[in-house]
Amino acid sequence: MKKKEKKATGRFLIVFIMALFTSAVFIWAIGGLIGNLNKKSPMQGESNDDIISDKTISEVNKIDSEKLAENILSKVKFDTELKRIDSSVAEGMIKTDKESELNIYMGSGNFSDELIIVRSADEEKAEKDQKVVEDYLKDMRKSFEAYIPEQAKKISDAVIIRSGCYVTACVSGDSDNTKDVILSEFK
Repeated sequence: MKKKEKKATGRFLIVFIMALFTSAVFIWAIGGLIGNLNKKSPMQGESNDDIISDKTISEVNKIDSEKLAENILSKVKFDTELKRIDSSVAEGMIKTDKESELNIYMGSGNFSDELIIVRSADEEKAEKDQKVVEDYLKDMRKSFEAYIPEQAKKISDAVIIRSGCYVTACVSGDSDNTKDVILSEFK
């Protein structure tokens, strides 16, 4: 009996130590996740949130949204081909101001690559629309974290630029180039 009890005690200790180790790794991973969430990402802070207001609203309103999208889509590298989605679907996804024009370009569901262009009625509404777009991207990031984490990283690095009454948000794997391309479109 003593030999069986020693074996059972030994097995229990091994399982207990493994459980402690697993718990420690789990706590460490959760701590890292919380630390990453608390860091200011470009969508949460100002580092990637550029505002250009050196143009008058009338000059900015002269920009053609479709041409702007074509230029960005041709100069920025995406992991998938982006296509414009129907405006009624876009409006169901992002609730911008009723006077705003919303264009969304998306790829397949396995990629987070996306281009969002909003032309608001004025700068004040553009500021509100920008917040709505940022919230949309935060929700999208949470969704991708659950099933394709590497795509969630691209969303965290999204480029969001407001120029006059325009809000442009772009999710791609090449955020530095994306920022330069979008800024050049508004100069």
